[in-house]
Amino acid sequence: MDKEFPEIKCVRAESPQEIKDLLPTANYVGGFNFLNGYEIDHIEWIHSFGAGVDSFMQISIPENCLLSKTTGKMGIRMGEYCLTYILEDLKQVDKIHTNQQKKVWDQLKQSSLRHQEVYFLGTGYVGTEIAKILKPLSKKLIGINSRGNENAIFDQSIAIDSINPDSITAGSIIINSLPLTDKTEKLVNKDFLQHLKNCLFINVGRGGTVDHEALLVAIDQGHIRKAVLDVFEEEPLNKESSLWIHPKCFITPHLAGITDIFDVTESFKMAFEQLNHADKSNQFIQKKRQY
Repeated sequence: MDKEFPEIKCVRAESPQEIKDLLPTANYVGGFNFLNGYEIDHIEWIHSFGAGVDSFMQISIPENCLLSKTTGKMGIRMGEYCLTYILEDLKQVDKIHTNQQKKVWDQLKQSSLRHQEVYFLGTGYVGTEIAKILKPLSKKLIGINSRGNENAIFDQSIAIDSINPDSITAGSIIINSLPLTDKTEKLVNKDFLQHLKNCLFINVGRGGTVDHEALLVAIDQGHIRKAVLDVFEEEPLNKESSLWIHPKCFITPHLAGITDIFDVTESFKMAFEQLNHADKSNQFIQKKRQY
């Protein structure tokens, strides 16, 4: 990084004490959310190593501080994750494997993704990249976002405020990639879930957007046929959580879109170049007041 951008000096903090020592002289910082409790009024730019910046919005950030996020191939990996569990569900892979162990020959029903409608809660970078993976294989993609903004990858777009869960086709797939905000907190709740019919639910967004107690009830009542959950309010997930042992829940340890160093460095470089070209309306750089 130093060789490509000799005008900046990159220093890596290895401990909380090093962060405390280095921050007073830093103009830019990058990392996951590590700034709680530190004085950052002088910071001009924060680069998130994650795909979102919502965790940084929970702390006091200077009004003119710019936020950027990591993209890279993360969305593709999340798309592969979703496709894996969608096909596992539609092709009944778990039941076939159980039958194999029991030496049972049973030609279980095989459903096809080309007959499925897929609803996306969130049509930002992550939702769009997942949709690109699924679009050639799916019947219809419906995007749900804050304003109902059109996105060419989706066949239809709906505003969150106007969504009618009753209108979601029975047996559909719902993928949640929403960030956690005041508006999205516990958006997937009893009122939303009780209108669904036999849907597959996948969460790769934020754990706080889902009421997990309501989700368990919805599974038991048949509104959700299976839940694939990669993110949680508390991580690691508490060992006492009922989610671990529910037969219709698949729990994965926040691995759908693990950030790698290539994603971080490439996104950092792109954001830095655009920062210096005063282009602050792109997908990487956003002012705090826009959230």
